[in-house]
This record gives sequence, structure tokens and C-alpha cells, in this order.
Amino acid sequence: MNAAYAPTGEEIHIIWILQYFIALFLFIQLIVNGALATLLWLVASTCALLPALSYPNANFSELERVFVYPITGYLTALGFGILTNRKTAIINSEKAAAASAIGANLAHELRTPLASINALSKGAGNLLPILTDAYEKAKTAGIEVGKLRKSQVDILSNTLGTIRNEVEYSNTIIDMLLVNTADKSLSDVEMNLFPVREAAEEAVRRYPFNNQRERDLIRIEIDEDFELRAPRLLVIHILFNLMKNALYFVQQARKGHISIRAEQDSAHWRILVHDTGSGIPAAIRPHIFERFYTTTHTGQGAGIGLSFCKLVMESIGGSIRCDSEEGEYATFTLEFPKVRA
Repeated sequence: MNAAYAPTGEEIHIIWILQYFIALFLFIQLIVNGALATLLWLVASTCALLPALSYPNANFSELERVFVYPITGYLTALGFGILTNRKTAIINSEKAAAASAIGANLAHELRTPLASINALSKGAGNLLPILTDAYEKAKTAGIEVGKLRKSQVDILSNTLGTIRNEVEYSNTIIDMLLVNTADKSLSDVEMNLFPVREAAEEAVRRYPFNNQRERDLIRIEIDEDFELRAPRLLVIHILFNLMKNALYFVQQARKGHISIRAEQDSAHWRILVHDTGSGIPAAIRPHIFERFYTTTHTGQGAGIGLSFCKLVMESIGGSIRCDSEEGEYATFTLEFPKVRA
């Protein structure tokens, strides 16, 4: 248009052509879809040319110099950009496929020893009553045996149950990794009916705190208990993730505490994990649920925790959201659909 409106016999500066090349390059980088980029470029060029061609004193010689002659250059830039974007897309696809293959291999290798541990703990649990009964009979018969208190037997029995629970939890972690690397579906997840207080207490009880001070930072403030219909183990894992993040921000700020609350209305049940730590910066908040997005140092986080939480909540018809003010607080709200009996 600048060329067409230039006075006859006058040439526009070469800088306009260079700026057009730069704009075209940026345009290709932003529009990664090749067909869409070509269509938009053709539409934009037509919209620019039509009013210029209808101008009675259009400078056609200059228009020819800046648009017609360099058209092969423009098309080359457009085509090269499309090929580059396609190559990037192929590389990303190959990365995802590699991650999926690695995840599947790791899952297979880890599930085998976990299955063995689970089977051994079940076997030991089945034999434990026989062993304790034999111990009591030996004592009654006057046979010298080591001292074994009932509390010790109970601890051993509970330990075997804990081992089985941790095997189940480890398999859930493997499923989480597969979901995040291979887009595994959660459509067949098992739904349970359980009290929300019970789930919160179990999450706090099983969380691997570094010390008692960390445990004391968390408070369960559920005044009105109610039952959730959701995958119980996955809900506990979501609470694990939210507690881990909250502990990080509270300890980073060196202030505050963490509370787990519950509320309900006519349509939803909600679990709220609230901390009064350092909060989440506004620039980060829109990205926290993106897969592989992390602000921690290498090796401290893979960026799959919150994305998995979102995936689970959406797969059961719920949602997760974050409200935060930097330096003040962060609140994660899990919203479950209310299902009638």
C-alpha cells in the first residue's frame, strides 16, 4: 500500500521491504500451523492490495518493484518457516513418544518387584496368626521361647498392612507418570464413597514429613464432615501434592501455616488447602496446571504434580482452581460434583 500510494516516479525506501521480511518472519513464528499461516498471509495481502489497486493514481511500477519482483523471496521465507515449524512439531512428537516408551518400560520394571512385595506381605500376614498361636501354645507347654508382647504382634500386623498400602500408592504413582507421559485415560478409575475428614487425616498421617515441625504446620479444620464420591486413593494423592507445595511456600516465607478445610453447597462438595506462606506470583499462576511446568531447580520437581491433580479432577467431572496473593496466601480448591444416592 505504501508503494501504491507513493507519487509516480518516486521509490519508497528499501527499509520498508526489510521490515516486511521481518514482519513475515515473526508472523511465521507465531502461526505454527502451515496451512493457516499461508491462508492468513494470502487474505492479508489481498486486503492490502485491493484498496491500493482501486486508487486512480496508483504507482504500479513501484508496487511491482516491492511486491511482484520479491514475491519468490516472500514465498521462500513463508515455506521455510512452515518447514521449520513442522520439524519442531515432529521433534516434540518424538520427545513425547520417547517419554511414553521410557515411562512404559519403567512401569513394567517397577510393577514386578512391587507385585512381589505385595504377595510376600500378604503371605506373611496369612502366616502371622499361625505363628502367634504356635507361640502361645509353646509358652503353655513350658517350652522356652523369646518374650513377645501382644503390642509387638499388633505392630507387626499393622506394618504388613502399611506395606500393602504403600505398594498400592506406588502403583498409583506409576499410573500418574504414565498419564502425564502417555496421555493414559482415567475413564476406568474406580469410584469410592468415603468421609472427607478420613481422607484428609490419612493424607496427613501418611505424608513423609521431614520432621515434627513440618507436621505441626498442618491443621485439619473440617467442622462439617460429609462423604465424597471419588477415587479415594487419587484424592489422597492430590492432597499429598497440595501439602507438598504448601509446605514449600510456607518454609520459603518462614511464616504461616497450612489448613485443610471442607465446605459444600447445593451443587458441589469442596476441599480447600490454604496456606499463609509466600503465595504464588501473578505471572506464574496461569501456568501452574500446565504439564511439565515447574519453577523449582532441576531435580526438585518435574512439573507433573498439579497437572495430574487437574487431570484427575476433570476426569471425575470436578475442577481445581487456585486463588493467591503474593506474599500473603495461596488457596487450592478441589470441587467435586454432588452425586445423589
